[in-house]
Amino acid sequence: MSEGPEEISVDALRAYVRERSASTSIRAAAQEIGVGHSTLYKFIGGSTPQARVRARLLAWYVRERRGREPSQVAAARELLSDLPRLEKTRAVAVLADSLEYIYATARQPAPGWLGLVRKHPW
Repeated sequence: MSEGPEEISVDALRAYVRERSASTSIRAAAQEIGVGHSTLYKFIGGSTPQARVRARLLAWYVRERRGREPSQVAAARELLSDLPRLEKTRAVAVLADSLEYIYATARQPAPGWLGLVRKHPW
């Protein structure tokens, strides 16, 4: 699957959540995703998710469908989740540059995960 997280439609998310919660429960799926069970129930029923809920659904979907993200990438995704897509790309570069500067100032090599954060499809 080559689509980026922003390209995943709400309908695809809804179908996947519906399928997954049918094999466990809405409460269990909500706990995995990090949203309330009533929020998830409403989403499955057709409501449009708020930006924060959509970001959590997308992060969960990506983890489930593509394997777990490195924790540093997940942390960066969460920190930047409220930004619009176009701003997020620039913010990732600024974040990575800042972290490289911090490591260089401390006379430490930049960690390998920093490249993952920089290259991750935002």
